[in-house]
Amino acid sequence: MRRTSQTVLHVQNAVDKGKRRNFTWPLVVSALGFVGLWGLLEPYHLATGRYTVTLPRLPSRWKGKRVALISDLHVGMWFANTATVKRAVQQIVEECPEVVLIAGDFIHGESEGVLEQVATLLSPLTEAGLACYAVLGNHDYDMPEENSEKSNALAGRLERRLESIGIRVLHNEVVKLSSDPDPFYLVGLGAHTPDKDGPTKTIAKVPKEAARLVLVHHPNSFASLLPHSAPLAFAGHTHGGQVCLPGAPIWRFFGKRHEDEVLTSGWIKHYGAEGNNLYVTRGIGFSVAPVRLNCPPELTFFTLT
Repeated sequence: MRRTSQTVLHVQNAVDKGKRRNFTWPLVVSALGFVGLWGLLEPYHLATGRYTVTLPRLPSRWKGKRVALISDLHVGMWFANTATVKRAVQQIVEECPEVVLIAGDFIHGESEGVLEQVATLLSPLTEAGLACYAVLGNHDYDMPEENSEKSNALAGRLERRLESIGIRVLHNEVVKLSSDPDPFYLVGLGAHTPDKDGPTKTIAKVPKEAARLVLVHHPNSFASLLPHSAPLAFAGHTHGGQVCLPGAPIWRFFGKRHEDEVLTSGWIKHYGAEGNNLYVTRGIGFSVAPVRLNCPPELTFFTLT
């Protein structure tokens, strides 16, 4: 009798475990399905960041003025996020900041018509009379491992098309945003990949005591700037990780983690030389796969004080 009771008990325990397994797997599959679905939908939920920043020696007429920042459009990528690009452009036009900065990676590959598509998406900015400045990123050179005639030609064609709609592209250049009574400069560095940036030589063109903003694509360009030469700098490139698992270290989608690279977004602490401050935007588009998870596309406004 006792053996029979034990046998029945073992059978019942096995049945209970089977029920739990049968109940758990649908939950796991449903959860993974929801996460996957959200990863496909999140790219179309544009987040707007707003910050008030203190800039040393800022000219009085610029106090309270705003700067808009976008990056990493990746037009030409399969399922390119052009709908969110349009939404970001429309919002910038509506809010009418003093300056619009675009931190590179306009295109993804050299598909037919991609340059015209970029021009169509961004032309409302300059048609609204907004001052727009940009730098190029690695994808604008089609991500070459080394400089090539083909990659440079592609970047040149993109630059000319952007310039034709009124967006000024800066290659290790300095422009005056204002000159009276105090000068205010914008520094734009060339692409870190493929070895087009010249941080030290370019920043030396700015008078030492003058206020300045610095625009780069790759955060590594910022790391090379001299102390106190970039009190406010902006970058893109990282996509904020693109897929960020909640509660886990930042994970760059299909990317590799390197000690000398910034793979996150927002204000990057303890990076670069003393007195320099870097903000990295999550950007708008994506690479590798048209997915974002816990890392929505970003449009950011900075109010200067």
